[in-house]
Amino acid sequence: MQSVWTSLSGMQASQAWLQTIGNNIANQNTTGYAENTASFADTYTQLLQGSATGPTVASRVTPLGWSGGTGTFLQGVQSNFNGMSTTQTGNPTDIAIQGNGFFMVEGPNGKPLYTKAGDFTWSKAANGTMVLATAQGQPVLDVNGKPIVQQAGVFSVSPDGQVSFGQGAAKTAAQQIAIAEVGMPSQTLVPVGNSLYQLASGGAAAVVNRNTSPVGITVVQGSLNTSNVDLTKEMTNMIQAQVLYQLNAQAESFNNKMMQSANALGTGL
Repeated sequence: MQSVWTSLSGMQASQAWLQTIGNNIANQNTTGYAENTASFADTYTQLLQGSATGPTVASRVTPLGWSGGTGTFLQGVQSNFNGMSTTQTGNPTDIAIQGNGFFMVEGPNGKPLYTKAGDFTWSKAANGTMVLATAQGQPVLDVNGKPIVQQAGVFSVSPDGQVSFGQGAAKTAAQQIAIAEVGMPSQTLVPVGNSLYQLASGGAAAVVNRNTSPVGITVVQGSLNTSNVDLTKEMTNMIQAQVLYQLNAQAESFNNKMMQSANALGTGL
């Protein structure tokens, strides 16, 4: 039976891998999308909840509470934020962020969400004011956690996120767009859709441009962060995942034939 579980787990793992690859390919042109990477592990040392707490078989050698397994399983899917480039759009409300920083937007539960998708627009808030927001309407937050409110005059953003309205002598500094730095973002940011991420339990994030210029992080107005999906790499991974599935499916077919033969021998047929 171990060979059966091994091939079945391989088929399930390859299906999960294909789903991850398909998601990446579908979002290769999505602003601020971070490539998803799947990681796998063998089940030999996987802790099984609810396993025996005492010996049930004489001469048992596995540690109590553990069970030796066979095959593989999906350990997790992480977002890789490395390698994102920027592209110019000329739209003043399009804002890219270079380096390890993230924009902060207002989440539905009052907690901030994090994103590199800076395709913002002016949107009317519940109180009637126009605020800078995502395409889905979530307000972009300043360094004090408040929405960026539109004022009269030309809208401009400096490399440290400082917002101004007007030109020349009439140019007036307003709020400052928050730039957040997240510790180990690939492990602590959980995707919630539309290139938005929430901080996982135990994760840490801090605004790094309050009263100072962030180190290694630059805001670029009139540009957008592009997806870091490498289509050639994803197509190669897809072929590998398909081959993995086919091999495990063949193994499962052989397992079934062997079990049928064994049953036939046992019944004398």
